[in-house]
Amino acid sequence: MSYKHDVRLKQFLGPSAFCDCDNAEVNSTVKELTKGTENDREAAVRIFYFARDQIRFAYPSLGKASDTLRLGYGTCSSKANVQVVLLRSIGIPARFRLQLTEARLLFGDKVPPPFIDEEFSGEVTHYLAEVYVDGKWLMADTTFDKELDPKRARDWNGKEHVAILDEKEVFRELGTKVNIDQVLESREKEWEKMTKQDKENVRLRNGILNSYFELVRLGNKLKPGKP
Repeated sequence: MSYKHDVRLKQFLGPSAFCDCDNAEVNSTVKELTKGTENDREAAVRIFYFARDQIRFAYPSLGKASDTLRLGYGTCSSKANVQVVLLRSIGIPARFRLQLTEARLLFGDKVPPPFIDEEFSGEVTHYLAEVYVDGKWLMADTTFDKELDPKRARDWNGKEHVAILDEKEVFRELGTKVNIDQVLESREKEWEKMTKQDKENVRLRNGILNSYFELVRLGNKLKPGKP
């Protein structure tokens, strides 16, 4: 279905500086990914599973959607950005939903104690994608890959909402946005302003976190009952 002439939805189809759905690599990826699908719902579901499991949860979260696609990892904001970009590139309206929660509720036991106490305490903004399918907007949260969090990486059929946070874990709904360029741009500017030593410290911190994520994934694979 074409939405390009729908005034209400047109804004959720176009590119932006960081949501670069007109990128050649993005278009090539989504073309291959959705080959053989018969409708928007099937295509959106294919994209959901790709963004959830092929773009693994890891730090840092910088750059355009095409950068995240090339790297193959990102956090909630960059993973949602990839998802939105892939959807828009084939004419499916997509946008961002923002939710206020607590870091401990979002990350649980996936972050080692020193970090959860020092850096991941307090309130944080969670980002996820919403997809317009069959005449309605649906949350389709791809934040955690299945290997990292089998319980919260919920499956999606393109017919109902799916989110990693339960209603009681969302302190406040912060609304929806056409793009999150302002957030992503501010991160890049913050990175550029850092000293060489500060950048090295951030890389070390990200390396420790990502290594821990890999240990969690390995632990999940080794649990009884796993093949």
